[in-house]
Amino acid sequence: MDCHVCMIDADSTAITGVSFTENTGYVIREYKKLQAGLGAYRGSGKERAISRLASFLTKKKIRSLVLVIHPETFFPLDTYCPETLSGQDFDSHCRTESTFLFHKPGEFRYDHIPYIRETTEETIQKHLLFYYSAEIPETLQENLRSCCVLKRTALYLTPLIRSIAAASNPFVLLEIDSRHATCSAGINGELEYFSYWRFNHHSDAEYFALRELLLNPKYRDYPIYTTGSLTMKSPLVKKLSEETNRTLQPYNPVSMLTLENGTRFPSASQAETKAFCAAFDFLHHEAEL
Repeated sequence: MDCHVCMIDADSTAITGVSFTENTGYVIREYKKLQAGLGAYRGSGKERAISRLASFLTKKKIRSLVLVIHPETFFPLDTYCPETLSGQDFDSHCRTESTFLFHKPGEFRYDHIPYIRETTEETIQKHLLFYYSAEIPETLQENLRSCCVLKRTALYLTPLIRSIAAASNPFVLLEIDSRHATCSAGINGELEYFSYWRFNHHSDAEYFALRELLLNPKYRDYPIYTTGSLTMKSPLVKKLSEETNRTLQPYNPVSMLTLENGTRFPSASQAETKAFCAAFDFLHHEAEL
């Protein structure tokens, strides 16, 4: 079983190929980084970036992709609906929710992650929704159709959370980026908690992180993983560790994996982590079907 992912963030486009078999587990087949961020796929100059991407996909004979977007902004929302709601009915529910948030709801796509069920007798299910701009997904879907099919589109945070939850161990995932921070927590492969905060100054990120790590006693024994641009080679993580007396470790799901030639993959950049998590999430989901 194979999966190719194209991940686009502010600075780059990352394409990775990951395969999974019962004998080898997850194996990274290839990785390529193009110097084309989100802005390159917008406006009058977007044809050049799209052409470079299409050329690489054609050269590598990549016929299908999972597209992952890390946009400047996204909009999380908790929603409640009947536990039996699925398919088109669930989609209609999420589309209706978007009409309360946006003047032009048709310009947004959404992802969702269900929260853990408190009891087996509940009839209402809580979901975490992520709304994000449909501009770049629709642009690539239209312009790549001659060489490649987009099997799925996702906001980068969805596979990050799902991939760490798939291990079924307790976790706290602290993401600190340049303009926002999020905190996710879960156990037994499911999401228990999510918090989001936008900020204007990096000191706000420190306040948010300390509040999340210190004020919620339920998660004090959970391992804490960090991701996001402000956690890379930054004194912030060390300071948070000292202030909370907790060990914070970078979230690097590929450190235990192998490349096609059998060598280990020791570390991952932010772009690589987001791309690989999307591949793992997709393959894990396919394996369960």
